[in-house]
Amino acid sequence: MLWNSVRTAVVPVDLEEPQNEALRLALQATAPESRVTPSRYNSLGTSTSAASSSEGQVHVVYVLPTLEPSLITQIPPTQRISTATQNLKQWLTSQDAPSRVVPQVTIGPAAQEIVALADGVGADLIVLPSHRRRGVARAFVGSVASRVVRLSTIPVLVL
Repeated sequence: MLWNSVRTAVVPVDLEEPQNEALRLALQATAPESRVTPSRYNSLGTSTSAASSSEGQVHVVYVLPTLEPSLITQIPPTQRISTATQNLKQWLTSQDAPSRVVPQVTIGPAAQEIVALADGVGADLIVLPSHRRRGVARAFVGSVASRVVRLSTIPVLVL
């Protein structure tokens, strides 16, 4: 895979522990190689000039966990998605994300939702931050990153 052949990338974020490195790399990966120069990009990797049609899209996805049945009846899924979307947009604004960044919020198993979104938008790359949990924490929580790598048919960059 050529770095400059990436047109669409998916970046999962955890709004409990947001990191901007994956977003920065995805923005650089989806920018045309000839435009990636330090003088034309800010610290996030966002072009300081107007977006061109040759710049790709970055889909930033936040996956909400499925709630237990007793909690589902108390909080409608539409309300959960609406609140999470608002929080995601606020975080993207705080990161000076350009208009080619598309916020997405889904509900379900994280790895499956990330891979399904990547397939649905025709992504060329998934840029995935890792919490690097070890031992007992990983045994209980599992590794979303390792599941995405196993399930995905496209390249996955795990940070």
